[in-house]
Amino acid sequence: MNISVSAEKIGGSSNFRFSTDKKVIELGKNLINNLISSMKVAQIYDSNNKVFQEHLKGFDDNLREIFRSEGEAVINVTANHIFFNKHRLPMDFASYHTFHSLMDGFLGSEIGEVGFEESITREELTRFVFVFSKSLGDPSKSLEDIEEELEGQGVVRVRLQEPRGGAEDIQGTSNLRKVGKQMYTKSIMLLKETVGDAPSPRKVQTRLVRKLVQNIIDAVIVDETYMLALTNIKNHYDYTLNHSLNVCVLSTALGYRMGMERKRLSDLGMAALFHDIGKIFIPEEILTKPAKLTDEEFEIMKNHPIKGAEMLTQIKRFRKLPVRAIVASLEHHRGIDQSGYPRLFFKKELNLFSKIIAIADVFDAMTTPRIYQKTPFKRDEALGMMMKASGTKFDPLLLKAFINMVGVYPIGCVVLLNTGELAVVMEANQDPDYCQYPKVKLITEKTGKKIDGPLINLAHPASDGTQRFIVKTVDPFKYGIDVTDYF
Repeated sequence: MNISVSAEKIGGSSNFRFSTDKKVIELGKNLINNLISSMKVAQIYDSNNKVFQEHLKGFDDNLREIFRSEGEAVINVTANHIFFNKHRLPMDFASYHTFHSLMDGFLGSEIGEVGFEESITREELTRFVFVFSKSLGDPSKSLEDIEEELEGQGVVRVRLQEPRGGAEDIQGTSNLRKVGKQMYTKSIMLLKETVGDAPSPRKVQTRLVRKLVQNIIDAVIVDETYMLALTNIKNHYDYTLNHSLNVCVLSTALGYRMGMERKRLSDLGMAALFHDIGKIFIPEEILTKPAKLTDEEFEIMKNHPIKGAEMLTQIKRFRKLPVRAIVASLEHHRGIDQSGYPRLFFKKELNLFSKIIAIADVFDAMTTPRIYQKTPFKRDEALGMMMKASGTKFDPLLLKAFINMVGVYPIGCVVLLNTGELAVVMEANQDPDYCQYPKVKLITEKTGKKIDGPLINLAHPASDGTQRFIVKTVDPFKYGIDVTDYF
């Protein structure tokens, strides 16, 4: 099933197209696993060994199935992702280390692409596996060295190429980034038009909102990093709608990381967008009060989850709205230890959607300027405070996955480097061993002069041998920095 990202109602023309076919993604993941297992066995046994032959048969059978259904078998690797036939393969807990071992091997040998021709024989595949098992990731062997070894072994139906510039060369990310900010702001306008104008269930246009969610999911699949960066956009005057959109992006990105299939991702996105809909029933003077709420006012505020769930049950197209959206609206302030609100007369384990949305909700709220909180928490500070509530308010495994997704230094953080330069975190390092070393963009010299500096991977020394590292995060408001300018 081919999914095209439509710009209707979202703004602008978007011409990138890609597929999220579950079967193709499964074939790709099987191909990666079969390749790695065959290479591991080849390091122990010779080609005639029964164990090796069994693993090779699985690899060969997988390729034949791919050729029958796809016509090609191409693996692409970037610094943070693996693609199969232009589909980004989701990386869950089970596949994380397997995928990263392959990514490290490819990039260590300066290989960005491996393509198999349909006419490759079992014997040629055997020789390919043995060459790769010995050479892949060997720092003394370059791409050219491996190509020479393959050619010397008669392997001519496997194509190797250097790494490309990144995911944008594979799935149209550059197109997304051209219209991304416009898509984001137009999405808020669409939300205002469909759910924000009047507290009437009859006026909630679930069909248009679901189209919006589908576009968000498509964009997250194409370029997760950029979509996470857009959650730095904060609109004080449309806080609830802006917040709901950010929570939707963060929630669907986490759901995709967790390996959710598209239908569940769509339901999760709907639940996230509607999670705070009950606030339209809260008096404006309470929502916009610049001081701390009184006990009576806070009790009124605590009614918004119940009001939201009640409204969602009355939506005209209720059957097209996932029940989990109603449950998430009710539960997102409860906490896994049942300590939040609304209080129930019985203990009930939180719905998975509620657990995910609770994490995204608190993170975005803590990092957003509010009428009563002009200076929000820095993103790393917010994560640190949330970690203290792991196991009580937040599910520990989901929170760990969320932190891994946004990074110990989350995308959009402004950081001071040991060189005295300021930089904006542009991309988290997905390797747990290097989580303190994200990719950053230099925005000032050490003198403080603002610059449009290069993108730097802190995990590697600069060409002049300089090893930069993060000293601390800084408050962008203090320096008059709008981090969204850099995305």
